[in-house]
Amino acid sequence: VLLMLVAGYAFAAQPLLYLCMRELGFVWTPRIEPMLSCIIAGFIVCNPLGQRRQLASLLDASMPPVLCFFFFTTGAGMHLGVLLHTWPLTCGLFAVRLVALAVGSYIGCVLVGAPAHYRTYGWLAYVTQAGMSLGLAGEIAEAFPSWGPKLEMTLVSVIVLNQLVGPPLL
Repeated sequence: VLLMLVAGYAFAAQPLLYLCMRELGFVWTPRIEPMLSCIIAGFIVCNPLGQRRQLASLLDASMPPVLCFFFFTTGAGMHLGVLLHTWPLTCGLFAVRLVALAVGSYIGCVLVGAPAHYRTYGWLAYVTQAGMSLGLAGEIAEAFPSWGPKLEMTLVSVIVLNQLVGPPLL
C-alpha cells in the first residue's frame, strides 16, 4: 500500500509543487520524477521495511491489467509511417543492443567468476526488459518536441522488436 501511495503521490504532486513554489515566489521548481520515485519506494518497502513478500503478492494481483493497458496504449500510439522511415535505424539499434548485452554480460560473468552457462546465456534474460525504456522514450518525446517524437517511435519499435525476439531466446 505504501508503494502505491508513493507512486500516486509522485504522479500527482508535481502540479501542486509547481503552484506552491510559484506562490512562494520561487522561479525554479524541482521536478519529481515518477519512475524514480517508484524505484525508491520499492527499495524502501522491500529493504528497510522488509515487506518484499507482501509487495510481490500485491504486484502479482495488480500488474496484469496495468501491463495490458500500458502495452496496448504503447501499440496504439505507434505511427506506422514513422516506422517505415526508421526501420534501418531500428534494426541497427536492435543489433547493437543485443551485442552490448551479450558482451557486457559475458565480461561481468568473467569478472565475478560465474559458471560458463551464465557467460553464454545470461544476457538473454535482459532482451525483453521494456517498461523503463518505454517510459524514458516517452520522456524524450515530451522534453524535445521538435525531434523527440520521431526518436520515441524509433526506440519504441526497437523495444517491440526486443519483446518479439526475446522470449523465444529464453
